[in-house]
Amino acid sequence: MRRLAPHVGQVTGIDTDPAIIDAARARGVPANAAFRVGGLAEVRGRFDVVTMVAVLHHLRAREALEQVVGLLNPGGRFLCVGLARVDGAVDLAWDVLNAATNPVIGVLKHPRVNRGAIAEPAFRTVEPTLALDELRTVGAEVMPGLRVRRRQGFRHTLKWTRPG
Repeated sequence: MRRLAPHVGQVTGIDTDPAIIDAARARGVPANAAFRVGGLAEVRGRFDVVTMVAVLHHLRAREALEQVVGLLNPGGRFLCVGLARVDGAVDLAWDVLNAATNPVIGVLKHPRVNRGAIAEPAFRTVEPTLALDELRTVGAEVMPGLRVRRRQGFRHTLKWTRPG
């Protein structure tokens, strides 16, 4: 949010976990940013942009995408970075490639001294239930023209603009 806030009029961050909201606030809150504890279903209003980072696989995809459509102004953008379940040879090959390249990319982008064991994440994690092809199908039904792309780091991106 700190990186987005200088470029827009208002930024709203939402999470169901109060500890995540507290951690975000502790990092500094721009004057035009607000945080709320809650889920997607409780969000009211209309937005020019809705983003999700590693969130969609925690939700029922069809329902969440339908809610996003309802939240966007005409011409509004949906931008999502997500995770999908591995299903089939193409997904497996992509994951193997990422398993080999991800550590190298991490060291190049963020070189640091090894400080011992990695701590468990402070936030809740969930394994994805939908494969990328399933997500692509559901997404196309709810958001015609949705762009789905595989990305490095075991991720994918979704991009969609609401007509209007």
